[in-house]
Amino acid sequence: MGSHSAKPRILVVDDDAGMTRTLARVLNRHYDVVCVNLPSAALEPAKQTSPDVAIVDIRMPELNAFELMRRDELLPTHTSTL
Repeated sequence: MGSHSAKPRILVVDDDAGMTRTLARVLNRHYDVVCVNLPSAALEPAKQTSPDVAIVDIRMPELNAFELMRRDELLPTHTSTL
């Protein structure tokens, strides 16, 4: 039997709760998905989960994706951002 490896982790940041629910439903079969609806609330889950990929909405009222990604402490250096 092959060994079971952990699922890759995806952090989804989008102010549209319907979009985060849809992405979680589609992706959670193959990935460990963490969704956040407020950009300012993304820091703690990012630190705790150390995601492999971050999917971030470009236009959000509080912080846009570019401002969020400029925060060096948000994501580990190995994280890819979409």
